[in-house]
Amino acid sequence: MTMQSATFNRSQSHDNATIDSSGIEQYSIARSLVLHLLPGVLVVSLYVATAPLAMQWGFPPTLAMMLGTLLILLAFELGHLLWEGKRRNGKWSLEGIVLNRESMPIRQYLIWIPVFVIAAYIVYFLTVPLDMVLIGLLSWLPKWFVLTDVSQLAQYSKSALTITFWVYLTLNGIVFPIIEELYFRGYLMPRLSRFGRGAPVLNHLLFTIYHFWTPYSYGTIFFGVLPLTIAVWWKRNIKIGIITHCALNIIGTLLTFGQVLGS
Repeated sequence: MTMQSATFNRSQSHDNATIDSSGIEQYSIARSLVLHLLPGVLVVSLYVATAPLAMQWGFPPTLAMMLGTLLILLAFELGHLLWEGKRRNGKWSLEGIVLNRESMPIRQYLIWIPVFVIAAYIVYFLTVPLDMVLIGLLSWLPKWFVLTDVSQLAQYSKSALTITFWVYLTLNGIVFPIIEELYFRGYLMPRLSRFGRGAPVLNHLLFTIYHFWTPYSYGTIFFGVLPLTIAVWWKRNIKIGIITHCALNIIGTLLTFGQVLGS
């Protein structure tokens, strides 16, 4: 079998996907929707199923969400990347699977990362009214589902909160951003490149919706992080996405738990 026929067969085996001018396999809309959104469906389903158990054991539902998210991100997102790497390379490798690996001068990281972090938090404060509207529309959800209500954490013991804090800081601050950026910006976004400048917007819109466990924060997630997604696309550099995503989540974790643990 020739290289050309192998490439053709490989593209046809994935929902009649095509190859763009750069040689990157393009996924169908149906497949893109499934790969973007199914992990979020699994996360929120596991969260809803296990949160009552965590509270029964004296821990915040946040801990259940973290552990459930870890399971899904490892099994589905990272697992899918490794499986695709195995299929393509014959070994457990992300070569040719996770793209957007072009280098960038260190000074640009030092400039742009603080800019994106500050911009995201400015957007966060500007979109608080929108979040409140969404929370009102979602008032039928159980109170424990709304993770922005820090006052709910005060009912738990200091030891339970301390354990939850360190788990949250490690997973949400470091592990999850790395896996999500590899999966969404390094893997899925290039497979939408046929949409040109619309690719990062579409990718980020689906990434926003994927957060089914925080639907009241859709405005903040979309508008606050969209510039970062566009930057990853523009610079073809996933590292700026990973570092900024980690920084945003670490700062958010410290601000959230600092209000409770510091009191």
